[in-house]
Amino acid sequence: MKTIHIVPHTHWDREWYMPFEEHRYRLVKLIDALIELMEDNDEYKYFHLDGQIILIEDYLEIRPNMKDRLMKLISDNRIQIGPWYVLHDEFLVSSEANVRNMLIGLRMSRDMGAEPVMAGYLPDSFGNISQMPQILKGFNIHSAVFGRGGKDSAEIIWESADGSQVVGVWLPGWYHNAKELPVEEEASRARMDKIRSISSETSKIDDYLGLNGSDHQPVQLNLCEAIDVANKVAPDDTRVIHSNLKDYLEIVQKDSGIYPVVKGELVGQNTHGLNRLVGTASSRIYLKQANRRAQNLLEREAEPLSAMAYSYGMPYENDFLLYAWKTLLENHAHDSICGCSVDEVHREMMTRFEKVIQLASKVKETATDFIVKRIDTSKVEGYPLAVFNTSLYSRTGYVTGHIDLAEDIEVEEMRLLDASGKEIPCLAKLLPHTFKYTLPDDSFREVEYVNRWGISFTAENIPPMGYTVYTVQPGKVAEFPALSFDDTSMENEWVRLDIADDGSLSVLDKDSQVSLHGLNTYEDVGDKGDEYMFKQAGSELVTTRGKKADIKLQKATADKVTFRIEHLLNIPSAYDRDNDLRTKEETELKIESYLSLERCKRQIDVKTIIHNTAENHRLCAVFPNDIKTDKVLADGQFEIVERSIATCEEWKNPTNEQRLQAFVALKDEEKAMMVATKGLHEYEVARDGSNKLQVTLLRSVDILGDWGDFPTPEAQCPGKNTAEYSIIVGPSTDYADMVQNAHEFYSGSMPTMQVPALQQGNLPLIYEGFSIEGKSVLSTAVKKAEDRDSLVIRLYNTLGEENNIVLKVPPQYSAVYACNLEEERQSDDLIKDGKAALTFRPMEIKTLELMLVKGKS
Repeated sequence: MKTIHIVPHTHWDREWYMPFEEHRYRLVKLIDALIELMEDNDEYKYFHLDGQIILIEDYLEIRPNMKDRLMKLISDNRIQIGPWYVLHDEFLVSSEANVRNMLIGLRMSRDMGAEPVMAGYLPDSFGNISQMPQILKGFNIHSAVFGRGGKDSAEIIWESADGSQVVGVWLPGWYHNAKELPVEEEASRARMDKIRSISSETSKIDDYLGLNGSDHQPVQLNLCEAIDVANKVAPDDTRVIHSNLKDYLEIVQKDSGIYPVVKGELVGQNTHGLNRLVGTASSRIYLKQANRRAQNLLEREAEPLSAMAYSYGMPYENDFLLYAWKTLLENHAHDSICGCSVDEVHREMMTRFEKVIQLASKVKETATDFIVKRIDTSKVEGYPLAVFNTSLYSRTGYVTGHIDLAEDIEVEEMRLLDASGKEIPCLAKLLPHTFKYTLPDDSFREVEYVNRWGISFTAENIPPMGYTVYTVQPGKVAEFPALSFDDTSMENEWVRLDIADDGSLSVLDKDSQVSLHGLNTYEDVGDKGDEYMFKQAGSELVTTRGKKADIKLQKATADKVTFRIEHLLNIPSAYDRDNDLRTKEETELKIESYLSLERCKRQIDVKTIIHNTAENHRLCAVFPNDIKTDKVLADGQFEIVERSIATCEEWKNPTNEQRLQAFVALKDEEKAMMVATKGLHEYEVARDGSNKLQVTLLRSVDILGDWGDFPTPEAQCPGKNTAEYSIIVGPSTDYADMVQNAHEFYSGSMPTMQVPALQQGNLPLIYEGFSIEGKSVLSTAVKKAEDRDSLVIRLYNTLGEENNIVLKVPPQYSAVYACNLEEERQSDDLIKDGKAALTFRPMEIKTLELMLVKGKS
């Protein structure tokens, strides 16, 4: 017997072709109608509320009086909810954001008195990350439902690189294959035949999924009648039932032994390659950059610094951090972070990002202030300045901080001493009469004007999950020679950079003599696509290659040398959609590039400012190379993804853009090249054998696309656009170090804070927290546990092979337990002699709980 499971639902994009509040107006009307229908008609058994809890919050903000009625239907399992907080884009958000989305969604579902739908519901994600099965298994979820990336079989065993498997259900008929079921017999027979036909072509079992709904689809009030008619006209071997996703997935799980195993990403890589929507990685790049700033503040500063302060007795700001995470996740909805909505949506997103940045900054400041007020500076002569490292490895990097002196303290020069008392190079700049205020907990605000000294320097070997206190002192500054440079080159101990007349770069790794030439030219082409997809307009390519650039030394110190390179490109000013051609009128595109080399770094940092005066075009940074490989390595979510440069035989798309998080790299047996980025998520490698790499810096389009003509003038990104990236070249044996450097670049500078002088405290001037002995394991979270008075850290192995490391644990922690992603304990205590030996499977994620010694701080 064949069974068609009709699952009523609505796919609800919170904001898309209308702004959020207009969409929510319709959402409230929909849920009102659903509640009335289900209360009046017991035969209308189930409704799937799109797998995202935020819809309930959105509804109850407007209808708080409906809470009891809604919760009754949810607790009775008729309205089925969860497991996500929002239906997000998996590729354009961080590893940790993928986890927090699920963690928050599951907890909220259960707080509402309902067991959520335990499935990775991903009906409209623009492709699916390869680590999603491992993430789902970490939450005790054993199935996934996805709309994109499938081929041939509707049911699969989807496997991550570490071997984690879930049962995957692909929707070949999309999530609207059973929308608006007819009640007329002939129309019903035709619809059922279509559902059967499409499903039987790909399904391995006799149970077919019919999703009764679509984008913002209102409830079908006569669904029960439509199902009765469908059964009346159905063949004898077919029945149609009003079902739900939970029951359907239980059935699918039973026959999992007959499904094919599919490993890795589900992104349509084995198809014609069209309509993959990967152009969303470069739509409105400013959104992605703002998202990176907000994510970094939460994941790499506010939470780990709060965890550090919590271990010394500060109350953990869990409520504020949860609010910040939920606000950030609102922007991770797939039509939001992808930049494929109307302009009003993305204006509101920037406000949300700013809210997250404001709150995370305040939490970070509070935690850092708590720590510095406990550092013993009673024997320090001068003004102490702490540099914090929230990585589990020691870090070296160029930092900027400040110290404030009373206005009546006048100092002509400032020098900087490291923790050993040795003077080190710094730039010290006085900002006199600087306004500042404090808001005491127990009194009115206090206002003062100070002499503020900005201090910039290279902070070396800052301990893992710890800090080092430097000392700023009045006095004559020693002379330190600047890094080596001339009119068109600069070098430190490890790297040499030469700038050609056209602004292209030659980078030499001095130890290995590995070098690459002609790097970082710029190419501009027309774009007749939309916010979803790039489509080149015409064949004209405008490049800086061979065109003389204006090259000037910007600044040279003992710690850092910076060159400024300016290009002026004449490009077509617009695209004529009616006639499908770029205009003959040209405009001048000004590109300013600032190239910096630091004393202790093996990379060239680039900040490119694009003064965009054109429309409908794409600008890329280009990196030719002679690396012999057929694979490209891209930083992804909890892994480094290895992708084939060549495409399959069916591929028809003339381009093959792909997505990255922190970096993209090419390497062979001799050399490696990596481009690390800050919020640039799109790259492409040429398929002509040259392996030329390009990274998208700007894409300008004028329409949303998809099902209607929605103008999006702000998606043209007019005016000043900034892109930051770093070029790393070296021997392939240094690849693991390159990965670490790329993630440090992505993270940004280490935070600093002035420490009160001459105070008694119980914390030392140098502190090292828990740390990793070994390589190629990175952390994504350091936070307080959700429900226990302990800390949680999350690690993952970047290698495609087994990796053994040791976690060193300070004495203030009494035990370490392995947990799953829900933070349920999975092991006995792992500590032995202050260390926890950990073995990682290829690309494995591990979550560890660290118990604090009671009363010890």
